[in-house]
Amino acid sequence: MPKVFLQNWLPKDSRFRDIQFRRRLSVFIICLLFSAFVWLVIHLSHDYVIPVSFPVKYSGLPKGQVISGTSDTAITFRVKAKGFQLLGGLFGNRDTVSISLSQLRYLRNPGKRVKAYLLTNNLREIIAREINLNEGLIHISPDTLFFEFDKMVVKRLPVIPLIRYTVTAPYGIVDSIHISPPSILVSGPPSIMDTIHAVYSQPMDIGEITSTQQISTSVSKTLKRAPLDFSTSNFKVLIPIDKFTESAVSVKVTSANDSCRIKVFPESITLHCLVAFSNYKKLDPSLFKVVVDCQSANATSGIVKPIISQIPSYVKLLRTEPPTVEVLILK
Repeated sequence: MPKVFLQNWLPKDSRFRDIQFRRRLSVFIICLLFSAFVWLVIHLSHDYVIPVSFPVKYSGLPKGQVISGTSDTAITFRVKAKGFQLLGGLFGNRDTVSISLSQLRYLRNPGKRVKAYLLTNNLREIIAREINLNEGLIHISPDTLFFEFDKMVVKRLPVIPLIRYTVTAPYGIVDSIHISPPSILVSGPPSIMDTIHAVYSQPMDIGEITSTQQISTSVSKTLKRAPLDFSTSNFKVLIPIDKFTESAVSVKVTSANDSCRIKVFPESITLHCLVAFSNYKKLDPSLFKVVVDCQSANATSGIVKPIISQIPSYVKLLRTEPPTVEVLILK
């Protein structure tokens, strides 16, 4: 039936049919789009009442106090607005609402914790300005917010970076990893502060590294979600990396006990160690100390393993040559 209708509707000339069909189809699409646009404009000009919820961020806390408990972490608004306002993003990119606690009302409480409440209806004008909605704010829920406060505890805690990386030979870490700042002040309720012994950074995996890395990181998201305040939440981590090479140092063997006179064969041993290129020129036999314990030998002589009692922190010992020495105790 549709096919017969189109055949009767269009002219018999196929070429002419194509031209007429395209024209009529274009007119039909334009009319359809115009009708949809008019329908949209009419509906967007209407008023709509919608619920909108925002997480709450509190400011103006009582001095020396911290929130240990609250009845609600989000507030729901019923707002009246035009469809154009809703389509254009009435609240912008807002993700929280800030509420001041300056109008708190305190409850009598014999316990250690301070209890208080806040009437959200008294903050209607302030909240309306906060969310850029001077008119159209119909209702705020809940009408009352309840709080519990604890005396704030302040502790200085070390910062521990959670950074994963790999280093393959001939590269390695020179000295130690540096964190700035190495510790920060953290304040919060006693119930939480008693369980925290360090501040951990956001976990990161930087893969394989072959050069010194300076990384910017921050407090982990888990700690940020807790009701805690940090003197700073950003850190810098320096991972010193250098290329290592093998070096040999000849060191004289001495007695661990000055009261014991000994003769050692050989008198010196060779220490084979790894050292970074940046520290290579610092190597000196005087920085090492190799001793033997007389008590580990027999009454007059014995084969003992020398003890490396002093070695620079930037040197990694690989082996000693020879691994043992012969000790002759002199009477």
